[in-house]
Amino acid sequence: MEYHLPIRPEKPREFIWIEGYTIENKTAFESFAEDVGKGKMILNLAFVSEDYSPQKYDLFMKKFLEFLITEGYMPDFEMEDKQ
Repeated sequence: MEYHLPIRPEKPREFIWIEGYTIENKTAFESFAEDVGKGKMILNLAFVSEDYSPQKYDLFMKKFLEFLITEGYMPDFEMEDKQ
């Protein structure tokens, strides 16, 4: 049996889009809820590439987390550990 190597494009394209999202937001009507008023959005991101290397996913996540930390949406746990 012969193994076929995939053909890699010279300049592979990458696409990222929001495939969907859900919002969970408890209301005051849910009297049994402990965290009334706290909400959560769950994003479903799709990352598609014409390249077969997994390295780009790691790079994307590092840049995405850096953005969230820089913009104040996520605490920088590494910095907190050093204090």
